[in-house]
Amino acid sequence: MADVAHIVGRKKSSRSPRGKDPLPIGERNKAENLMLLCSEHHNKIIDNGKLLPQFPKELLLRYKQVHEDRIRFATSFGPERETVVICMVGNIRKDATSISKEEIRKAVWDNGRYPRYFIAENNIKIDLTGLPESNEKLYWDCGKAKIDEVIEREIFPAIKREKIEHLSVFALARIPFIIYLGYRLGDKVATDIYQKHRDGDEGWTWRKDTDIFQFKSKLLQEKDRNSGVALILSLSGKIELKDLPAYINNDFNVYEIIPEGVEPNRSLVASEITLGAFRTVYQKLLREIESSHKGVTEIHLFPAIQVSTAVACGRELLKDITPPLCVYDKIGDEYKFALEVK
Repeated sequence: MADVAHIVGRKKSSRSPRGKDPLPIGERNKAENLMLLCSEHHNKIIDNGKLLPQFPKELLLRYKQVHEDRIRFATSFGPERETVVICMVGNIRKDATSISKEEIRKAVWDNGRYPRYFIAENNIKIDLTGLPESNEKLYWDCGKAKIDEVIEREIFPAIKREKIEHLSVFALARIPFIIYLGYRLGDKVATDIYQKHRDGDEGWTWRKDTDIFQFKSKLLQEKDRNSGVALILSLSGKIELKDLPAYINNDFNVYEIIPEGVEPNRSLVASEITLGAFRTVYQKLLREIESSHKGVTEIHLFPAIQVSTAVACGRELLKDITPPLCVYDKIGDEYKFALEVK
């Protein structure tokens, strides 16, 4: 049950809560002076004479305004603002990761959408935490198979039936898996990608008032056009040529993408604009590699990147045009081949 409570009491009397306020009697029964409350808060707080100094008219009006603004915002969303959330989690350095519903809800709502699965309890989740870590090849193969299974069973059929028209992607797992997820999702449907922040509140909401960064690509090592191609992504940390496996370092064309005007760092990608800037440079470089190295059958990718840029890396691949990616993962002090994206 709910009570209709008066902010300024109905009677112009000291016995009526805030009754001596100059608000005219004729205005006191209007919606602007009313709040919908539970009985407990109505009787014990709003109308409690001992607590009147703690709940002045101005404070209650502010509470009312904040609540009404939130409701107006929520009810302004039409069906076109609905999104289906994909949440992928896995172990990182043998520790399981998780993303709470509240973190997802806040990030999606702040981005002007509402998540369908919080209403229908139809959470599309890809859980990679139980993979067999004792065998590296089996580990990566099983992870890819799990991603394939969920996408083929829950996502692609729904897209085909037009039950999914927008996706929101939250991923916290090993970077090669996230790149593969982005590739499998592709560009079949409009998608928002989210980033786990490593400073401040450490949430997933894209920041509006933050530094925007640009990126550039460069050729670190040039060989024959038909020699192998390696691509270094130095975004969250710097990867040096000496860090690559010896066979890559000796006889490959090696490209790199780095941020402009700032050192690579984990907090680099805090806004969608920065993510978009990376995607533009990455996409352009892929097209250049496809054009300049037509005889190359694969690109060796060495990523030191954030989760959002990892999703973007996979989504920007053009099936049957971009050579397959051989994605490496840093294990200890060396980069080892993890999985192929094709």
